[in-house]
Amino acid sequence: MTTAEAAEIAGVTIACIRQWDHRGYLTPMAHQGNRNLYREDHVLEVERIRREASTGSRSGRK
Repeated sequence: MTTAEAAEIAGVTIACIRQWDHRGYLTPMAHQGNRNLYREDHVLEVERIRREASTGSRSGRK
């Protein structure tokens, strides 16, 4: 799936997907021209991990 499709599936922005890629959280499985292509299961796994990390960091705050 393209960056835009990955963003839609994960419920984040295209910029967020690009940041995940830049930070190494998400790796493109292929390239099509100048587009990165991602696997849906990888995108959803990273989204789940990032969501849990942000939720966990706030759980002790009031």
